[in-house]
Amino acid sequence: MSEGSRAVFISYTLQDAEAARRVSEALRAAGLEVWFDQSELRGGDAWDTSIRKQIRECALFVPVISANTNARSEGYFRLEWKLGADRSHLMADDQAFLLPIIIDDTAEALARVPDRFRERQWSRVVDAVSAAGFASRVNEILARAVASHPKVERRDGAKTEERRVVTVLFSDVAGSTAMGESSDPEDVRALLDRYYAIASRVVAAHGGTLEKVMGDSVMAVFGIPQAHGDDAERALVAALALLDALARDPQTATLTLSIGVNTGEVVAARSPDAGAFVVTGDTVNIAARLQQHADPGAILVGERTRRAVSGFGFGTVQELAVKGKREPIGA
Repeated sequence: MSEGSRAVFISYTLQDAEAARRVSEALRAAGLEVWFDQSELRGGDAWDTSIRKQIRECALFVPVISANTNARSEGYFRLEWKLGADRSHLMADDQAFLLPIIIDDTAEALARVPDRFRERQWSRVVDAVSAAGFASRVNEILARAVASHPKVERRDGAKTEERRVVTVLFSDVAGSTAMGESSDPEDVRALLDRYYAIASRVVAAHGGTLEKVMGDSVMAVFGIPQAHGDDAERALVAALALLDALARDPQTATLTLSIGVNTGEVVAARSPDAGAFVVTGDTVNIAARLQQHADPGAILVGERTRRAVSGFGFGTVQELAVKGKREPIGA
């Protein structure tokens, strides 16, 4: 597959391989890139790793639904469906990504699928004619995505702006005011410099960008300049790794952090001179508010981040009254 950002991933159970191949051939006949594991995987490929990577990078995810999938409570295709549904939580609400298709007379209401699939328009693809029609629909969706131009360049050349879905991490040193009053300023500065260096290393190691340092706080962004498809997970792993790294370092072991993590849409602006992105928007503000509500040593996570990840243990959801919000936010 030559262009992951334009690729279509087809997910199916082995019993539906022929129907999935028919869909794949129709999409390719329409000039589309397709990830169809029987034709793409080669001997020696790390099979699971390759499939996860393609789900993270594909433009559209097409789950093939049938009586065969309904009959199976377990199967690798169910992991693929979960990964596809999880990735969709990171996207803007109006972005097309999940395109479920039914290849027989299975009723939509009875299909055993993730809830996220039910929020999308389904197609019934039972023969070559309907497969060609579906390929035409996919082409239109991808064409609209290109025409929408998420990147906006101002004619005066001052800035380049993009709307992106990212995950923002805010970290703050608990008790820093008291520390500043009781310690030598040079010692405090050396300690904070060490904290910044560790934070920068940890964030970069997990694919994020240290976007801002403000006093004893740092702000990191995951999904800018490069989106990975699992940026919410990367941010949470980085938050845990940051707490661990500070505790292990003799110079920073006395520091305690409170961390807020939130996922959503931002406007990312980059000036021609500076080169680096500056992100703004409600997502950033909520991440900062979550950090302010987090207990020392704790990580407070926004609802969209929590929905986008798996394999993490979370406490009971809290309803927080935060500045600038009429309604409480869940975390």
